Amino acid sequence: MAWHTEQSVIKFSSESGECVLDPEARATEAHSEYRFAAATLADSTDHSYFTYLAILNSLPSFGADAEGTNGRPPFGEGLTSWLENAAGFNLYKVKTPVRLEAHSRGSLLGEWEWFASLWRLSKPVELVLIPDATHVPVKPWERMVSQQGDVDWFCFWLKGEEDSDPAKAGQYTRWRELRKLQQENGTTAITPSVN
Repeated sequence: MAWHTEQSVIKFSSESGECVLDPEARATEAHSEYRFAAATLADSTDHSYFTYLAILNSLPSFGADAEGTNGRPPFGEGLTSWLENAAGFNLYKVKTPVRLEAHSRGSLLGEWEWFASLWRLSKPVELVLIPDATHVPVKPWERMVSQQGDVDWFCFWLKGEEDSDPAKAGQYTRWRELRKLQQENGTTAITPSVN
């Protein structure tokens, strides 16, 4: 595990070398006052409300983990601790451009709370679906999408560099718009307003 300054990137590596962020890393991103320059959350989930409800019936142990992380089940008085602790309820604090990867259609649910919430809050967020990948991509195309996507993302946010490959022009058009959002948001967390 490595933590870097704003000139670098937050990175958590598994034994395979794949960039993986777990619930604790997502909680850090949602709760930390420290500003990271860029992040990738690859085929991971957190112990937030939406994911809890989406996964609970198919994976009861996840529900127990989420309840442990957030103090108790998210109902009645228990909801108070979830509002304070669950990353999904604290995404308005995220100051980092986030690239989300879902490595299957099923794992898209695990990324959706972050994507939809950050998008609604006008935060810089990108969601990439690699529809048939395993948790750690093994097929060459899947690995290329994941790993080269990370390289491009971090070079863009950390160094201001863009690959001259014409096939990537669309991603840089999107990312320049995300950079404008980041500049509008500044370097501090914003509290969402309800219109």
